[in-house]
Amino acid sequence: MEGARDETKALRDARDEARENQLPLLKAQALDDYFIKKGAEYIAYEALQKVSEQLERSQEGFRAAQEERDHADEELAAAQYDLDLVRNVENYDRVKAAKARFEAAQ
Repeated sequence: MEGARDETKALRDARDEARENQLPLLKAQALDDYFIKKGAEYIAYEALQKVSEQLERSQEGFRAAQEERDHADEELAAAQYDLDLVRNVENYDRVKAAKARFEAAQ
């Protein structure tokens, strides 16, 4: 019985020694995993910042383009009005000339 106890103690001691030998390796591996994840987190954060800045610039450009389009629409409406006015004046002149020719022919 005494021999079994001694062997059990020897096995426990071997187990504890193996555990103590593995602890620095496990700690180093855990630190490596931690730094890898921190690096990935940093890369993701930087990508988010870059995309956020690009989004802001794009939105500013979009707003500027909308303002330009609104201004161009106003100019187009004014030009269309002027064109319609000119056409009406031309039609009036044609009608007036035709009326004068009609009256002259009578």
